[in-house]
Amino acid sequence: VTPDSFSDGGKYTEKENFLNQARKLIQDGADYLDIGAESTRPLAEAITHAEELSRLNFALSYLEELRKEGFKFKVSIDSRNYETIKEVVKKYKIDLINDVSGLFDYKMLDLIKEHSLSAVCMHSLTVPANKEIVLKPNSNPVEEISNWWILREKLFSDYNIKSDNIY
Repeated sequence: VTPDSFSDGGKYTEKENFLNQARKLIQDGADYLDIGAESTRPLAEAITHAEELSRLNFALSYLEELRKEGFKFKVSIDSRNYETIKEVVKKYKIDLINDVSGLFDYKMLDLIKEHSLSAVCMHSLTVPANKEIVLKPNSNPVEEISNWWILREKLFSDYNIKSDNIY
């Protein structure tokens, strides 16, 4: 539900388009519907917490309609904003947090634990993406990301979060 999304160009910001796409994804076999409200494409501008929450409330209220129609699916929230996720989990059933910042905000780990959520922990050098910031020319990208993941797993362990809940 991001007007300037790199993947769909804002096609799903209207109710019927959103519902039709969600139905299609579920009918095609999607287990999760991943709802994002902030673009993280290169040069994207950050939005306020209030704007992100408003966009997510739009989408999540319509997902409730799909459940009433008998559709079965899990909900993933694509957000790096702790305050947004905290508000969303108070109001809606969420199954997964998809955090493009790599769960950089440790308060997210508290939410994951408190609400028994799973999470996608994505590696990124910058959010939103900045094409000017790249790995060093002589670095080994596989080794860099592997070392990063080892540190993340240690952090999850320190928070008593099962590693099989983090993807």
